[in-house]
Amino acid sequence: MISTLPTEIIAHISTYLSLQDYHHLVLVNHAYHLIFKAYLYNTLRFRFYHHYERFLTVSRENDSVNHLWLGCIFEEPDPIQAIPIQFPFLNSLYLRVTNECDLYGLPLFHHLQSLTLDIRGGDAGLFDMLASTPHLKHLTIPFVYQPICIEWVDDVHLSCPLLEHLDLEYDVLDMYTHSIPETVLFEKLKSLRLMSSHGAPHHSLWLEYVSKRYPNIQSLKLGSRSKASLRAQPYPAYDGFPSSCPSLVYLEWFNIVPDAQMLQRLSLKQKQHQKITLHSDDPIIRILALPNPPIGLASILHLDIHVPSTYDRTQFLLSLGSACPYLQQLKLSSIYVRHPNHLFLDILFHQLSSLQSLYLEGFQLSIQQAQSGQETVMHSLHKLLIERCDLSDDVFNCLDRQCPNLNEVCLDTAICPEEGYAIKIELPSQHLVKLTLSNVRSRQKDMQRPVQLFRLQQGRQSTWYYMDQYHIDSYSHRITAKSSRRLDDTEIDVLHAHLFQTRTLWLEPEYHSPGYADSLSPCVFDGLDLCKLIEQGYVDLVCHSNQSVYLNDKKIESRLLN
Repeated sequence: MISTLPTEIIAHISTYLSLQDYHHLVLVNHAYHLIFKAYLYNTLRFRFYHHYERFLTVSRENDSVNHLWLGCIFEEPDPIQAIPIQFPFLNSLYLRVTNECDLYGLPLFHHLQSLTLDIRGGDAGLFDMLASTPHLKHLTIPFVYQPICIEWVDDVHLSCPLLEHLDLEYDVLDMYTHSIPETVLFEKLKSLRLMSSHGAPHHSLWLEYVSKRYPNIQSLKLGSRSKASLRAQPYPAYDGFPSSCPSLVYLEWFNIVPDAQMLQRLSLKQKQHQKITLHSDDPIIRILALPNPPIGLASILHLDIHVPSTYDRTQFLLSLGSACPYLQQLKLSSIYVRHPNHLFLDILFHQLSSLQSLYLEGFQLSIQQAQSGQETVMHSLHKLLIERCDLSDDVFNCLDRQCPNLNEVCLDTAICPEEGYAIKIELPSQHLVKLTLSNVRSRQKDMQRPVQLFRLQQGRQSTWYYMDQYHIDSYSHRITAKSSRRLDDTEIDVLHAHLFQTRTLWLEPEYHSPGYADSLSPCVFDGLDLCKLIEQGYVDLVCHSNQSVYLNDKKIESRLLN
């Protein structure tokens, strides 16, 4: 088994080993080879066909491959015919083929349980492929390029009798089916996702289908990417749903607002796990503009909304609080960060007092009223995620004052207030369980130069960290830390001295003149110019306590936090 080592290593070390040592090396090599090959070959991903082809010519460990992802598009059937033979113990497969690729007569995939099949241009080979996967439990079809019907979904199940999870996105639904026969049950199915790309969601028809086909379903997601459904459905549309599905707990609606009749049929557990996502401007405006929003909306606890750019932010919050006063989880997103209307955090807290989790993306966040002299109303918020937002100076004061139970904070691509060179994040009363800071900067700093210095103060204890290695994605400009280290006392003394010097210079008018900073003698800090590090700013975080910290996707070791 020593041959599993590279030949160069074998040739070099063999001349220095005794026969006994050589045999010991063979045993060790064999043991470690058996241990590690299962992990090395368990999951393989190939984006280009020539990489996949090269692997097949040199690999001797195909039996260890359980998960195979092939991002290349196959036009000929021969390479696909060989997959179940080359990888006999394959458990999951991602495959992309053209509609002209003939998949008839494929050998059986004896162990395949999960399949993602992307057929470009149609579904000509779908059922031929399914015929070769008798043990399939999880099927994902990213897109069906033609109308589908109820009978088409039935045929999928008949081809895969063990199917437990079906994830399907289709173009439009062929509505020639007027009634759904109760001829067959698919008792194995546990989760179903049906998403229309261009047509209406037709959720009333799908709900009737679910109630007549899936007695053991646990999770259901229905929706449409292009059209929304708001109108109330006739009573027969909900006849048998969800009473025919006693195990159903997780409900998710995408651009669908169930009417009051539908919501009233849900159990308390279903209401708690129900989520509504509205990413089409039209339904949001129509619902929230009503003087008396549908009474059923008051039972919604989880909501994901894209806020229309034409809608006043304050009026939106007032209408949302009136329509859904008991929301517990809320995500609000917007395209335009520099919108003239700010999103006022204090109004949001006042209108939605039951929120426990809040995700804000793409807003200018501010506080509308100064709180001095006013009674502070405590809020129940536990988790806060802020992405691609511009924060005013008083946002953190509001969070610290009104959210005593806040224990998880994530700031991603956030623009934070700056004082001198310090990017201030002040939550002195908070006992945080998890803090995540990614791509945080101030308004004036260069996006191409990341913040590398971080000061974390917990109570009276202060610690400095330096992101010494990182990677910047050339497309998204996202910063990923490779390593961060804690500064020792000597480095901190040097840093404090230069911070004091830089702040003093910053007050002098000539400091802002072109070329003045370049005329200063450089101060090398770990091989880098400390003055430039400081000019880019540093994160100054204050909290009462913190159990775990992530800086640009890199976790700070817990022993370094103490």
